Amino acid sequence: MATHLRLAALLAAPLLAAPALAGSYLLQPGDVLELYVAGRAEIRARMPVDIDGEIVAPLAGVLPAAGRPLAEITEEIRARIAMAALPVTGGNGLSSAEHIHPSLVSVGLGGYRPVYVDGAVRRPGAHDFVPGLTARQAIALAGGIGPAGESGDPALRTIELRARIDGLRARLRASEARIARLRAEADPEPDSATDPEPEAGDAPEPVALERLTGSLRRARSQADLAYLDAAAGLAATEHDALARQLAAETEGAAADAAEFARLSEAGKAGSITAARLAESRRGLLFARSGQWETEARLASLARDQRLLGNLRAQRALQAREEAAAALAGELPALEGLRAELAAAGETLARVAGAGAASRLRVEVSRGAAPALAVAPGEDAPLRPGDIVHVAPAPDPARGDRE
Repeated sequence: MATHLRLAALLAAPLLAAPALAGSYLLQPGDVLELYVAGRAEIRARMPVDIDGEIVAPLAGVLPAAGRPLAEITEEIRARIAMAALPVTGGNGLSSAEHIHPSLVSVGLGGYRPVYVDGAVRRPGAHDFVPGLTARQAIALAGGIGPAGESGDPALRTIELRARIDGLRARLRASEARIARLRAEADPEPDSATDPEPEAGDAPEPVALERLTGSLRRARSQADLAYLDAAAGLAATEHDALARQLAAETEGAAADAAEFARLSEAGKAGSITAARLAESRRGLLFARSGQWETEARLASLARDQRLLGNLRAQRALQAREEAAAALAGELPALEGLRAELAAAGETLARVAGAGAASRLRVEVSRGAAPALAVAPGEDAPLRPGDIVHVAPAPDPARGDRE
């Protein structure tokens, strides 16, 4: 009775879908955070939580992370980065300090510490955790039932195949959701691609996670483009100011040229001094020099505007190119998963011994809490760092004991 109560509590625990995880999950060594600053592509980093429970963040330094929620770490990193002064050298060669606004700083979970599977599995050890992972799926990641499953016992073989099918289905749903997102990113036209709807009995986490990923990638791209648009707007304003300055300088140079021509004629008649004529000539040369300098600045600014426009076009296409390349690798993998799933289903249909799942014991250990037994035919959600132990259960017919 106590075992079933513990199992009920375990099954009632929320799954670690990314949106829920951000508010409730406490970081531990082995987790990885990702830092991104909009408009500053050079300030980007993956920050693993080390064995001492700390991370090292650009501009923010060393911070304690273990046992803290992501939102709390994010606010501390934003506050530290906002206080950091970045040296910037202007066009006049003078240096100044620039501060990054906290709203431009994003921190997300880039990876979790693994789960561990041991006992009667083919590949015991650490396996990557993904939100929504269950004990049955973890057994499939570990290669299914190990030596005990190869003894010819159809009950163990049935469990192995069911675990494998569950794992393949989870990977298939994740692959389909990823392909839907990549298609939308590669061809962002209305109705060009839609997210797959979850099938009956399937968890919607892969679709939700891919939608969240797509939303974050679009926000990142929009932030980069907005930064370039702002730079282009400043360049256009400077261009207009220089154009007005050039018009005024051109008019002034023309007036100085006319005055110099008039004084030259007067000089021939001997009515003005050579010093007065030389002064007029210097004024004309100075006016033309300013005009030529402004023309050169306008030409340089026009070149910069073209470069900004080209960079914006490249940034807009970069995400589509990356999505298309990822899509080319994901489609064959999807077909392979479908083939594996079909083969596993056919094999399961031929395996006898249904109802013998009670011959296998699965337990989940989490930290210092007592191990929780997973009842036959049931499953349990996992959290990062959980240990799944698989072993043959005692057989009462043979007089085995616990």
